[in-house]
Amino acid sequence: MSRDIASDIGCHQETDTYTDEDAVSAPLVRNRFHPGKLMDVRHWYLEQDYHRRTAALSARLGLGPGVLCGLDVELCDDESLVVGPGVALDGRGRLIIVERPVRIDRPEVPTDCLGRPDGEPVHDGTVAVRLCHHECGTEYVRTSSADCDPHEDCVPSLTAERFMLRITEGEPKFVGLSEEQCAAVFPVDKPEDFDRRRAIARHIDHDCGCGHDDGCVVLATLRFSSERDTRLNAVRSRPVVYSNRVLFELLLCLAARVDACCDALPSPAAPRIAGIWPPPISRGQGTERQRVLTEEHRLEITFDRDLREPALDSPDAWLGVWQLDAAGARRVRLERVGGELRHLVPPPGGEGVVYRVVFDEPLPESAGVAILARVEPTGEPRAAGGDRLS
Repeated sequence: MSRDIASDIGCHQETDTYTDEDAVSAPLVRNRFHPGKLMDVRHWYLEQDYHRRTAALSARLGLGPGVLCGLDVELCDDESLVVGPGVALDGRGRLIIVERPVRIDRPEVPTDCLGRPDGEPVHDGTVAVRLCHHECGTEYVRTSSADCDPHEDCVPSLTAERFMLRITEGEPKFVGLSEEQCAAVFPVDKPEDFDRRRAIARHIDHDCGCGHDDGCVVLATLRFSSERDTRLNAVRSRPVVYSNRVLFELLLCLAARVDACCDALPSPAAPRIAGIWPPPISRGQGTERQRVLTEEHRLEITFDRDLREPALDSPDAWLGVWQLDAAGARRVRLERVGGELRHLVPPPGGEGVVYRVVFDEPLPESAGVAILARVEPTGEPRAAGGDRLS
């Protein structure tokens, strides 16, 4: 298997017909047809470039560069490398197809963008094996010039989209999220107001640039040492683009693990109301509760555990005081106030809260007052300790 890939496939001239392939801001231009439109060479290039650019931009920004399938790298006993067949998407959104295995006889020798030796062999250090997109002209034909000096040229009639294996010295740029980014998106001690969507937008790059040097895809790294211990790493720096089917299966596996984990946990218990003042009054004694509330405008409640403060500050989701009279039922406004409890004592490890009951107008003697509280495991208020549900 040849190291000179260009000569191996019969390519003799590199072409450059695909312009502005990295420019996201450059507007797309396509042909507008009309009867008698002259399609010259420039317009045919525009026609091709429009479709190539739209496909490349979608692939580069939607999928990202990486190995789509295959391209396994194997270190042989004689310390040569063999790259298996496969398909990749480079940093400019172009497909690279390797149809058969390719051997690299001396992977310790850096090469240039055409695969030619470029530098001294690396005997103590790291090199990266990169797969690069390579275009070359083929099927040459004879054509006449169109300028004032008539002559014939030999030009390629086809462009072969091939590949080149390049060796570069040094560690390649790490592909993926850093430890700092992972910690920012999935913090160990998550604050109550943590917004993961905002954390991702803040810490995960989403730029439009190419960001991958010459667009080549790193397939593996090779570490050489003075002890002649050559180590191949085809995982850490190798970007892989997984299909939607594989990603869906991974989500199902993760969901199964989450279900198994969560099903094993005990169901959370709702906080329990330990006491309430004014206390519940038996039938026929409703005027006593009314008198207490209208004179002191005070409501005290104690719980069996410490609770989250936001729910206590805004009790409308779980606590209500209602005025009942001939006109119907009207909700009375509650305001949390500070100070010590006067009529109740919280149980050990518990908590108490005091509210001011605000009546818009004096209650008629025939009116009644109802206090309704609802505490559920999935509602408010929630415990502030280890059994909190958020």
